[in-house]
Amino acid sequence: MLQIRQMGPQIGVEITGVDVKTMDEATWSKIYRAWLDRNVMVVRDQDLTIPDFIAYSERFGPVTPHPSKSTLHPDHPKITMLGINKFDAEGRLRNEIYRRGAEGWHTDGAYNRAPFKATQLYALAVPSRGGNTLSSRMPTPPMTRCRSD
Repeated sequence: MLQIRQMGPQIGVEITGVDVKTMDEATWSKIYRAWLDRNVMVVRDQDLTIPDFIAYSERFGPVTPHPSKSTLHPDHPKITMLGINKFDAEGRLRNEIYRRGAEGWHTDGAYNRAPFKATQLYALAVPSRGGNTLSSRMPTPPMTRCRSD
């Protein structure tokens, strides 16, 4: 049974009790509304193939391949692979692309004329330490009405 639980006082929602591959439109509407309201969403306990993940992601809108060709999946260019052979034996990042993206604040797609509406992550393995992903939300400015005299 679908459960939606608020994770923090301002943002974040946890979704459990759903299989995103087989959910009906009413369930999708609840999940999408929760995401719109809370901006960050965790959907627990999914078992997705790459086509499943792409199909679920496309429910939020068009999926745009990342411009970094070195991290694109060779058979599914809409997928960016992160973390595969990411660290050497001493725990240091192997690849410069990871260092650039991981060492400072960034936002996915901010360089695009139309920035990404969302970023989806599907964790195949979760590290025992580190690996944090943070989120920030800018408030929407109030609408200003102009009067012409």
